[in-house]
Amino acid sequence: LDTNKSIQIVVVGEALQDSIIEIEESWTCSLAENFPENWMFLANKNMPFGDIKNYEMLMSYVESYVFTELCIQKDNFEDFLSYEYDGKSPEQLHYYDVKGAVNRYILGGLLDHYFPDGTEVELSY
Repeated sequence: LDTNKSIQIVVVGEALQDSIIEIEESWTCSLAENFPENWMFLANKNMPFGDIKNYEMLMSYVESYVFTELCIQKDNFEDFLSYEYDGKSPEQLHYYDVKGAVNRYILGGLLDHYFPDGTEVELSY
């Protein structure tokens, strides 16, 4: 393996890892800009969604601003979410449930999948 190619691969890998972390850290910051403050699930973030429409609006936002950027399939995440919360229906969940699950899915699942040792990217060609 050419040393220059090895260095380029690591730099690209580190940039990708940094991008994933940045998206994970920033998605909630822009949330308030995209939803009116009087929406119940944002007014009381511990209150269950109650109405499936509230959950669907939040997930639509997450899909657009997080999952699309990271090539995550919403269905796979929702399977993870159901497992994490013992099969609770979306109406029973609240904002913090979804927020925590998104962060765990990205940091615990996605980063571990692409960067198993936390520092290196292994590519073969």
